[in-house]
Amino acid sequence: MRKVIAIDFDGCICTNSYPGIGKPNWRVISEALIAQRSGAALILWTCREGELLQAAVDACRKWGLRFDAVNESLPEWVSAFGTAPRKVGASEYWDDKAGNKAPAQDDLSGFVIEDIIRGYINEFDAAQPLPEEASKTRKEVLRALENLSEIWRRGV
Repeated sequence: MRKVIAIDFDGCICTNSYPGIGKPNWRVISEALIAQRSGAALILWTCREGELLQAAVDACRKWGLRFDAVNESLPEWVSAFGTAPRKVGASEYWDDKAGNKAPAQDDLSGFVIEDIIRGYINEFDAAQPLPEEASKTRKEVLRALENLSEIWRRGV
């Protein structure tokens, strides 16, 4: 079975501004896109329902995320385990409330695959114009990648 990642919305994919939509956490979004491109399935895993859930799905689409399921297990998991419990079935759970927390917005230590991340950023830019806030974050991420690249080249 392929890897499945259930990702929380408020406080993980974006800052917690419930019932509003927070600022996107580009670190989590990038990591999710990398995992998806590598074959993982993504599940939006949130307590939101109705219009608030639709607003979260719409925000994620705007930020480049497309999910294989929303608040439910994948059909292949239901079939494999013969049950569809309330708890979403996944290989990993990314949640800001977890003991092993999702990466913070300013934690750039996981950006070790700089070419892939640059590719995602460029694909995202080409797909749609970025809001000013996202464009600013993009520039900060690219600056951080340049700094990390220099450190890696020097072997520090």
